[in-house]
Amino acid sequence: MSQHKELISSEKFQFVVLHGSPGVGKLTVAKELVNQVKGYRLFHNHLLCDTLLAVFDFGSESFVKLREKQWLEIFEELCKLKQNIIFTFAFESTVTSKFIPNLIRLVQEHNGRIIWIELMCEKAALLERVRSDSRQSFKKLTDVKLFEDLLEKEHIFSGHKTLLQLKCEHMFRIDNTNKKPSDTAAEMEKLLDGISQK
Repeated sequence: MSQHKELISSEKFQFVVLHGSPGVGKLTVAKELVNQVKGYRLFHNHLLCDTLLAVFDFGSESFVKLREKQWLEIFEELCKLKQNIIFTFAFESTVTSKFIPNLIRLVQEHNGRIIWIELMCEKAALLERVRSDSRQSFKKLTDVKLFEDLLEKEHIFSGHKTLLQLKCEHMFRIDNTNKKPSDTAAEMEKLLDGISQK
């Protein structure tokens, strides 16, 4: 028997942006959530990025242009279907300043509700997770030294300041340093359930 729980639907569909630095556990937690809650589709950032990386360099003009164009085209079709979505995402320097406002506008135009959930963990745990073998299945950052350099240069950073500047609603942060993925997903489920009742 399915263990899915279906959140009570409202007239608004929910577009969840699960963001945070590489290694924080976005994909693992997102998979747990879609197993616990019926009605959500997971769009993992690396599925599109890895396709483009087969032919374009990361951060190149063509890579950036096509990534954002295809992100928005895919999301537009999902929004038309009123599909609840979980999108794993990292704020970093190759994402243009137009992407987040364009995403917000797209979701709102289709009467959707966009929810921002940032996963965070302590640096020592984060560095250990970056080394994880599970990150090899996608073209994810696994070089700890490079990761530390990027953190220092703020190429990978919290999107909290950007979201505040855009006056975004429904912004949450979850510290998952000492939490199992299933517990973090359960915490997210409660947040989403509460928002869907409004």
